[in-house]
Amino acid sequence: MEAGLQSTLASSEISFETFGKTTADLNLIDRTHPSSNFGVLKNLCADVIVGQMFLRQHSSVTFMMNGYKEALTIATSAESPDAGNPAVAAADLEPPRLFEFLLPACKPIAAPSRRYSSEDTKFIRSEVQRLLDADIIEPVRSPWRTQVHSPWITQDAYPLPNMEDLVIRIAREKCFSSIELRLEYHQVPLLAEERHYTAFEADGQLFQYKRLPSGVTNGVSAFQRSIDKFIKRHRLKKVYAYLDDLTVTGETLEEHYKNLKRVLDAAVECNLTINEEKSISHN
Repeated sequence: MEAGLQSTLASSEISFETFGKTTADLNLIDRTHPSSNFGVLKNLCADVIVGQMFLRQHSSVTFMMNGYKEALTIATSAESPDAGNPAVAAADLEPPRLFEFLLPACKPIAAPSRRYSSEDTKFIRSEVQRLLDADIIEPVRSPWRTQVHSPWITQDAYPLPNMEDLVIRIAREKCFSSIELRLEYHQVPLLAEERHYTAFEADGQLFQYKRLPSGVTNGVSAFQRSIDKFIKRHRLKKVYAYLDDLTVTGETLEEHYKNLKRVLDAAVECNLTINEEKSISHN
């Protein structure tokens, strides 16, 4: 068994380390997947968790939930409501200090330019135009031409919520709603004086982010801190946030609706965009 392998969650750049790997036959319903590779993790909530590599082997995967409502079809990424990444406005959130912990020895980095195929170039131009139209990036003059990585920036130690603790606290309530933010990172504004650190080259030009980009060092911590401040600023009660997922709870239906209304009103006030298609309520 080999330890130290890195696994990454599909919804963000959060990664965790396995302490071994193994091979086994996976028998699922009427299909056998021989000699499948598995990473070994601690404290799983199930015996086996299958991920994107497994799902990509099938045109679709159906889970029987035995509910009373008709079947729910989850669209593929190309068909989903977020396909094409519809624009969101910058929210009225306090900009995080993303590059506060730059080390003194850090100097501007200009990564060498790369050549791309005509197909890749067409895609890059399309993405750049989409980000420009959405006011997420802007042209820039900067000595930087790459993201800032460790060892030049110290990791922000701001903690993410413990999932087990969240589940226990939510399970104590009788009513809850799940709210998902649309294009979560791109709603968080960046400080004007820190934007040049995010400079990148695309199609022979230099751009910088005006809002928090995904994949940047300390991006996860910065986003969680912004959402925690949003909850504290508006004195929201019984609201539990894990990155872009907010769970609003209540002991009674009346309390739940009251807490939910306060969250929705605060979102409107701060111009937070909610993905209504992926937000649900359970009573």
